[in-house]
Amino acid sequence: MTEKKVENLFIENYENKFSYEENKSNLNISFNRIAFIFFIFIMICFIYSLKVFYLGSLNLKLQPKKIDYINKNFRANIVDNNGNFIAKSVDTLTVGINPNLIIDKKKLLINLQLIFPDKDFSEVKKKINKKKYFRLEKELSQNQIQKLRLLGDKSIKFEKLSRDKKRVSVYA
Repeated sequence: MTEKKVENLFIENYENKFSYEENKSNLNISFNRIAFIFFIFIMICFIYSLKVFYLGSLNLKLQPKKIDYINKNFRANIVDNNGNFIAKSVDTLTVGINPNLIIDKKKLLINLQLIFPDKDFSEVKKKINKKKYFRLEKELSQNQIQKLRLLGDKSIKFEKLSRDKKRVSVYA
């Protein structure tokens, strides 16, 4: 007697569903629901990240708007029939000194005495020793402004105040 061994191969078909066998609660969570919630979460994160990048790049494009105020006390230029100026309003500068930024006091005082020979510098020395910002001179001429800028000292600050207008007569 010859025995024939026959082995049968059985293939079982499993469904592709996420199933969790141990269910402590009565919730039935399927894989489709989890995938849907995950997809919605990823989309919301993507939209917010796009918004963040857009707003971050928007700040570079925005420039603060400069508001020009109309000066009600503006005095127009006076011209003759040929168009030549008789009198003109000129903006002037005020110079101030910040003593905390002075590198060499003696050199600065000597240069200021050369630029402003009529100024009393004993008061200026006292103000420099107080270590507080002060205004040195008002209504500077273009020559004085150029000389002060050529000094290159960081302690010298120029200010353009709204009241610093000077009326210049050409023929006087």
